[in-house]
Amino acid sequence: GALLLTGLANIQTIQTAYIAEINAVIFVRGKKPDSKMIALASEKKIPLLGTRYSMYEACGLLYKMGLVPTMERLKREDENG
Repeated sequence: GALLLTGLANIQTIQTAYIAEINAVIFVRGKKPDSKMIALASEKKIPLLGTRYSMYEACGLLYKMGLVPTMERLKREDENG
């Protein structure tokens, strides 16, 4: 599973998340999706979340809570076969 943290609140964000098989989108800095984005995310079954934290703070908090960055996870998987 992967999360997309972004400050871009446009329809392309949802399209990109769907194509990249992202499990959820988190909007930072208080950004909010419009009704078209919400409808498309619902159709594609992509949960939308939001925070007032900056990108830096949100990523730091998620990392501190144990969320492993994708590249680090892939490296671990390669090492363990």
